[in-house]
Amino acid sequence: MNVELVSLRTKLIRTFILIGAVGTLLVTVVLLLSLYLRDRESLVTQAREKAVLIRTGILATMMHTGDPEAIRSTVDAFRKQVSFDFRMVRSQYVVRQFGGRAGEEPRDIIDGEVLSGKRKEFSRLDGTTYRYVAPFVTDERCGKCHQDLDGSPLPEGRVNGLAEFVFNVSEMRANTMREAMEMVFYIILTMTIVAFTLYLLMRRMVIEPVQAVTDAIGHLGQDSFSLSRLPKADTREMAILAGQVGKMATALDDQRRAQEQALETERKKMEQIRSFAVNQADHLGITDQSDLSFIIDRLSTAVREVEKSEMLTQVCKFVTLEKKELDLHNDINLIRPAALYLTDLIAGTKGSVKKGAMELALEEAITNAMAHGNLEVESKLKEEDFERFERQMQERSVVDPYKKRRVRVLYDYNGTRARFTIADEGKGFDWRHYLNKEVTADLIPHGRGIIIIRTFASSVSFNEKGTELTVSFDL
Repeated sequence: MNVELVSLRTKLIRTFILIGAVGTLLVTVVLLLSLYLRDRESLVTQAREKAVLIRTGILATMMHTGDPEAIRSTVDAFRKQVSFDFRMVRSQYVVRQFGGRAGEEPRDIIDGEVLSGKRKEFSRLDGTTYRYVAPFVTDERCGKCHQDLDGSPLPEGRVNGLAEFVFNVSEMRANTMREAMEMVFYIILTMTIVAFTLYLLMRRMVIEPVQAVTDAIGHLGQDSFSLSRLPKADTREMAILAGQVGKMATALDDQRRAQEQALETERKKMEQIRSFAVNQADHLGITDQSDLSFIIDRLSTAVREVEKSEMLTQVCKFVTLEKKELDLHNDINLIRPAALYLTDLIAGTKGSVKKGAMELALEEAITNAMAHGNLEVESKLKEEDFERFERQMQERSVVDPYKKRRVRVLYDYNGTRARFTIADEGKGFDWRHYLNKEVTADLIPHGRGIIIIRTFASSVSFNEKGTELTVSFDL
């Protein structure tokens, strides 16, 4: 199984687990918060309603009998239905008139504020305890029994006591938590089932097909272009992916065959180039391996260049067909196109190697005439610093006396022989030293242009001054 796909499967499982855990946590928090708020509101409402009901019952008993035992019996009757703690607190008016009782004194600020009338009532839920404090306020009936501090009937609106109820709501809270846990359990179960179902679908529709496609691509990388491992597509996307892999396999197979054929063709061409160069070098007695390698390398480059016919358009404007002559100004960029053009004009030349050899020899001849003849740039500078060599050629090509000089190439050929005369307008040079049969060490590296010309031309000759070179090639 593919390691990356195992990692993908692991990541997918982790993603489902993470999403499920985060989703469950968020749902649980929201659910618990919602249930807590609902529970709080429900508890407060229910406890308040019960407290008001009990207080009303106690108040009715007080007004009818005023008997503490009867009041206690009423409270006990309510306790059988609801669990709560009850306490009554008498105001100063009742204490003065009827006396105080133990446990019925104010205990905190809340009691004092309710008794003084500053607070109408108090209600608070604290954990599992709900406290409700409500006053007893006099009405027109209370004045018959209760007296003010001066002994007059207690007026309406005075607080003559309070009732405190403390409810234990832990059971209700426990029921709420139990309900919440049950809901969370069902949510987790549902999300687990959904996640597992989605995983199975993803495995069948994505992971396994992608694994099969990846295996097929892996075999392509091993130069095996068999499509037997491609999966049967269950979805349109996988069908497209499998189809693209199939096309890629076919394209790679075609490309491999083309590369093998191109390599074989290139190998044969290099053998032909090497054989041709070695034979020509043997004719001149050139045995130095560095010279031979240099000639073969230059010839290989020339063979490739002769196939680029688009370069010929650069030099066509310099052709004067009536005179069979090229008249070139001193531009280094014209050297190779001119050599290509001249070789392309020769009918009956067979094979790119022969044409490449002619192009290379003519290129060297035109370079010598332009660079060393017209512009008088030293040969050794080309080997030492080619950029400086080119820069000096460009500089001299626009200043006198060099800019007016031209390179003329006259050519004629028949079906069996081509002859080229390359003439410059320079000072000439001692050509006799370079046409010796033996290749001496002082020609290296500055005389290799002459070596190349001698290697591939059938004959080489100069005029007396050395400003005109005539080379011939047997076709």
